[in-house]
Amino acid sequence: MRFSSRLGRSLDESPWSAHVREARARGAVRFDLTASNPTRVGLGPDPAQSAKILAALSDPRALAYDPHPQGMPSAREAVCAHYAREHGAAVSRERVWLGASTSELYAQLFMLHCDSSSEVLVLSPGYPLFDSLARLVGAEVARCPLAFDGHWMVDADALARAVTDRTRVIVCVSPNNPTGSRLRAHELASVRALCAERGLALIVDEVFAEYSLDASDEALVQSATREASPCVQWTLGGLSKSAGLPQMKLGWAVLSGPEALVREASARFEHVADAFLSASAPVQCAAGALLSIATELRPRILERCRANLALARATLTLETGASALSCEGGWSLVLRLPAVRSEDEWARALLDGEGVLVQPGYFYDFEREAFAVVSLLTEPERFGEALRRIAALSRASL
Repeated sequence: MRFSSRLGRSLDESPWSAHVREARARGAVRFDLTASNPTRVGLGPDPAQSAKILAALSDPRALAYDPHPQGMPSAREAVCAHYAREHGAAVSRERVWLGASTSELYAQLFMLHCDSSSEVLVLSPGYPLFDSLARLVGAEVARCPLAFDGHWMVDADALARAVTDRTRVIVCVSPNNPTGSRLRAHELASVRALCAERGLALIVDEVFAEYSLDASDEALVQSATREASPCVQWTLGGLSKSAGLPQMKLGWAVLSGPEALVREASARFEHVADAFLSASAPVQCAAGALLSIATELRPRILERCRANLALARATLTLETGASALSCEGGWSLVLRLPAVRSEDEWARALLDGEGVLVQPGYFYDFEREAFAVVSLLTEPERFGEALRRIAALSRASL
């Protein structure tokens, strides 16, 4: 049997994944700092909110099949209302495209803009899913490292040098996963100018945009939809993060840019979207209610993330040899550990010796050792005890 080479040469389990699976099987994971699902860490809807969600999903309109390549008008209007309410941005429903998830929208946008020899340029550290999604549509991922000087920054010169004749799309995630860094206005302007000059599409992923943790800088971009873009720009969001409801599969892409380019991109993307029609009718019908309920669900998630971030900074002090790096938004936190061990060795030592599960930095393409990524969604008591164990092991390694 022959299969597509787009799946990669090997689907074998990685040594680290096998190690974690075995540790879970024997009950050795006592402090899981990798949870990214709010509904699994006590942050799901309460009974009253659950009743509202179930009522919204019972809309009788969902019983009729009335497909729209762009998504139901009512659901797109709900997304527009969300941007107006949360970001003070005026978005037209004609510029909103719906999909089952942002992951699916990434794949569709790569299909729209890329050929088999094309490159998608992403900033690193960054989310590893881009490699799989690009490969599945026949494209490749190229990387440009973020600069770090107390906070993570886009190096405009390095980004320009990273663009090649094969580049078709630049992806910026703000807040970034896992660094938590957010674009500043001058960074967004420089990336947009580069895309306009080179004829590239820009994807700005804002799935964590409503989760501001440490963002006193007024120059931080609240949403890339708030001002006109000189290039074709797709701004992504979704219920998974905005509402803390990953089980409600609905993502969106807001298209902006020069009018002529927007018209062409819309006409072409309609062919892609029409081939999938994947956003389910019940969730689209419920979109307005779900995004309204999100304003009730989000504060609890924010409160926990902010409290855990403060706890990490208080626990991982200079004398421990470990530190919590700057984090302006999102659900993840990067820990810097003493470079006396590799990231794999640190992850194994924490898991095998302390029962603490973290994600090693190499998952996200950090340029050097040694980093670990932890979830700020973790229950506070478990998070605090895990941090104390990380601090103790780090101190003992010095």
